[in-house]
Amino acid sequence: MNNALFRSVVIIIAATLLCRSTLAKITVLPDEEIDHVDDSAPPFYQECKKTSDCPASYCCVLGMMRYQMPFCLPIGRLGDPCHPYAENNYRRNFTLNFPNLEDGVHIEESWLLMCPCAKGFSCSKEDATCRKNKTD
Repeated sequence: MNNALFRSVVIIIAATLLCRSTLAKITVLPDEEIDHVDDSAPPFYQECKKTSDCPASYCCVLGMMRYQMPFCLPIGRLGDPCHPYAENNYRRNFTLNFPNLEDGVHIEESWLLMCPCAKGFSCSKEDATCRKNKTD
């Protein structure tokens, strides 16, 4: 399976997890571009508690499935789907509450639903895909 197809399958799977959320507390973090991109073979599924738990060119993403733990997804590159309104997708800290855990699970510097576009790319509001930034 080629990398573009794999990324699309992973993003489609993540998008299907938009059912419900167990978010209790959200803290907004300052915007920061992710500038590391490589083509290493991705893990099929890797849980994370922060983006630094993921391989290079991946970020830690929280889906919307009830009691779901965050997982690593590839950072958006040319043509990849993205969230066109940056104010709705930014790095955050989460506290996830589960019925059997009193203090919850603390997640740091993670994204909601999908990773941002890689450095040098931005999300097009026309078709919600990552496109190369235009140089002046």
